[in-house]
Formats: sequence, C-alpha cells, structure tokens
Amino acid sequence: MAKLRRLVKALEADGWTAAAKREDFVLYTHRTKAGRLTLPSYKCAVPDAVALELAALAAIVLKPE
Repeated sequence: MAKLRRLVKALEADGWTAAAKREDFVLYTHRTKAGRLTLPSYKCAVPDAVALELAALAAIVLKPE
C-alpha cells in the first residue's frame, strides 16, 4: 500500500497544484498537461495499483520507497 502523501509530493514536484478543495477531496490541475486528478484530502493508504494508475494519468514516475 502506497501512502497518499508520497503521491501528492510527486505531483507537486511535477507542477500539479490544488485547484479546488471539497470536504473529502482535492482537485489537482497542471498548467500545461491536460486533465485533472481527484484525490482524497485525508490521510490514507492507497493500493499500489491505484497509485501507479494515478501516476500514469499524471505522466509522472514514482520512485520506489
């Protein structure tokens, strides 16, 4: 299980910013890349397959722990 904070740090390092916050979710957008990502706003662990899929959608590579 991958920690959500690790994924958020990788997104922010690549230039993704939090565009909108709701009660349980945060919407991330990028200035030059198309698309949006919606992530939970609370601390949680995400399955590795989900973390890799989100990284692929964001066009980033997650470093191994």
